[in-house]
Amino acid sequence: MKKIKVLRLSGCDWCKALVNKLNELNVSFEELDANKNEALADVLEAYLNTTYYPIVILTSEQKTIYLYRPLDTKDVGHTTLDQNIEKIGCLTAEAMLTQILNN
Repeated sequence: MKKIKVLRLSGCDWCKALVNKLNELNVSFEELDANKNEALADVLEAYLNTTYYPIVILTSEQKTIYLYRPLDTKDVGHTTLDQNIEKIGCLTAEAMLTQILNN
């Protein structure tokens, strides 16, 4: 079973749009505030080379996928980090939602 975690910042329009759409579609997910989970936020920002939010973590028995907003277009798309870990840079909230629903 897929688990979805959305690490978000208050005041972030992308975060609001994504969370609202997931709720509208009745997608089950855990919402985490980056300000209250600073250690996790710092690790993921460094790991994904981004300071943009939201950051989504999709986990299943087979793999972990990190969805994030890249700092520039060279990091858009899929990157395999190891056999069970991928990161996907998304340029729009709609692209991020599509990846959540299809992975």
